[in-house]
Amino acid sequence: MNMDLFKKFEQHLVEGGLCRITHLLVKDNDWKGKTTTNQHRLSLYRDSKVLELKCSNFPSQMHDLKEFHELTIPKKNEPYQLIDVIGRVTSYQQPTKMPSLKTSKMDFKMVDTRVCEYKGEMKFQNTYHVTQLIDNGDDDVFHQFRNS
Repeated sequence: MNMDLFKKFEQHLVEGGLCRITHLLVKDNDWKGKTTTNQHRLSLYRDSKVLELKCSNFPSQMHDLKEFHELTIPKKNEPYQLIDVIGRVTSYQQPTKMPSLKTSKMDFKMVDTRVCEYKGEMKFQNTYHVTQLIDNGDDDVFHQFRNS
């Protein structure tokens, strides 16, 4: 989306919000870095209209996730589809209570179970805004953190 279109629609397209969008373009989903397996994608253009809706019972989460076993089937995975399977913890700090947030915090460092290179490029991701983390560690520190 170019910057003019972005400025036109950014105030209406809010993460977690609900809106009705009319006058869209339907295009092939063949660009690099696709986030879904859908065959087509929706694009806004200058005549598109966005109307914010108020509806408390609309589902807030709809995911298009693959089954874990499908990640290893080459035919089903397209080369630019974004997938994240995290590896193992290499170091961590003790859990810390955050009184102002009424929660606990634990810093740790992870590495992928297997370093993946694609055409000589390595990609790194920041997980600062992670909303859910599933760990299967049996270490006492992780048990303490889960129970805090």
